[in-house]
Amino acid sequence: MLELYRKKWREKLYIDTSKLAIKALIELRKIDYQKWQPISCPLLDGDLVYFNKDGFYHLTHNGRGKIRNQSDQRMRLNLLPNAPVVIKRARGFGAMPRTIPAAENKYGKDILFYELVYQFNTKKAVTVVIRKIGNGQLHFYSVRFCKRKVSKKIA
Repeated sequence: MLELYRKKWREKLYIDTSKLAIKALIELRKIDYQKWQPISCPLLDGDLVYFNKDGFYHLTHNGRGKIRNQSDQRMRLNLLPNAPVVIKRARGFGAMPRTIPAAENKYGKDILFYELVYQFNTKKAVTVVIRKIGNGQLHFYSVRFCKRKVSKKIA
């Protein structure tokens, strides 16, 4: 069954993911996610955003490592193909960049979060969360529907 959906996905046909079991949907999105290359983000001064295992893991688990409920997982996994578009075309931040001090996290380094927002043709906007640990690379961390109004680009 998964192969049928994969074949349709490659042909850019619509996939009714509501009929896929959550495990099959995770498998489908993971296969595509692993092929993604780093993307330049104009809103973050052209820095590259990488796609690593932490970002995909966060789609199915919350910040404390507990599994998200299936409706939340399904929503994030269905929005995942939009993440590269949001990173490339975002015109504003959903919130001010936020820093978690080294003393308050398990990495022992400052963690910086950016929320990039892009409004598609629909009335809903999509938010992509980008994370940077210490002096490391920017990487995709999450995707969801936007909860707030889009703020202007921060200089």
